[in-house]
Amino acid sequence: ERKYEILEKGHRYLDIDIDEIPIFIRKNKVLVLGKHANTVDDIDNEELVVIAFVEDKASYTYYDDDGRTLDYR
Repeated sequence: ERKYEILEKGHRYLDIDIDEIPIFIRKNKVLVLGKHANTVDDIDNEELVVIAFVEDKASYTYYDDDGRTLDYR
């Protein structure tokens, strides 16, 4: 379960559980999330979640590295 909240500028104290991790994203930025993996061999990028908070414009480049070879060159 994900919770999204837009905060105004300034300092905040957040009431969160010990097992929660807050992520702060600036406006017009993109965050790409994948499934949890314990090792590079376990990474599965077949399904990604793209989160973007856009007021003007935002873009990203998807770079798929297999983690083993130099095929990206």
